[in-house]
Amino acid sequence: MLHPDRLGARLNNWGLLAFCGGAFILYQVIPLPFLGTSSILLGTGITLAALGGVVLPFFILTRKLGIPFRIQFQLERTKLTPTLAVIGATLSLVPALEIITWHMSQIYPPDPRYMELLKLYRGGGPLSLAMIGIALVLAGPLAEEVLFRGVVQRLLLRQNKPFLAIILTAGLFGMSHPLYSMPGAVILGLFFGILAYMLGNLYYPLIAHCVWNLLNLLILKISPDSLQVATPFTDQPVVWIVISLSLFAFFSRFWLQARQ
Repeated sequence: MLHPDRLGARLNNWGLLAFCGGAFILYQVIPLPFLGTSSILLGTGITLAALGGVVLPFFILTRKLGIPFRIQFQLERTKLTPTLAVIGATLSLVPALEIITWHMSQIYPPDPRYMELLKLYRGGGPLSLAMIGIALVLAGPLAEEVLFRGVVQRLLLRQNKPFLAIILTAGLFGMSHPLYSMPGAVILGLFFGILAYMLGNLYYPLIAHCVWNLLNLLILKISPDSLQVATPFTDQPVVWIVISLSLFAFFSRFWLQARQ
């Protein structure tokens, strides 16, 4: 389970919330000059935003308060069985969330500017793909897990019951994504939040987040040039959702056994 929140004990709720807001704004603003340039520069911008806008400020803050960064965010050694179970549970969500996202895209089509951004995410040569991979699969998930599960969720836990804190954090996490992908992001946020709370180790939701982003980057890389939101799971949605949830329940049994 989660250890006592040392950072929250040193700062009042409003001060910590303001710091989170500033970090989130930096995370959103720093990449702006890199939009519409190239995959390499965009990947560099996102990485700078993640590390310089979120991770570094919280590292400096915890250091100034005399709190070890690793201990505050419970970045602890993982175990093999729950790690594999978390990966399996993450992959099992693919059919269900792909179906939900596809239906949402029919109601709220992605903005053309966002579709242009996806083209840059696809990368070009190996260096472009490497920079985008570092940004979206490593730096981005680290920043978002530190911010949402490491700080916001624990901040909300001080004033609310665990299930409400996890739901509120997942809602905020979903709102940081495009409208058509928001429901899927909320569901992922719930999963990440439960992992962080029940396993008391930020590495587990971070691993799940990295795996999810990697999978989506690979799907994006092999998708047609049109980049239309499409999925093979819509042919038999009910069957795929049952399979998805059954596999998720199966794998979740194993990481639940690792509760501290």
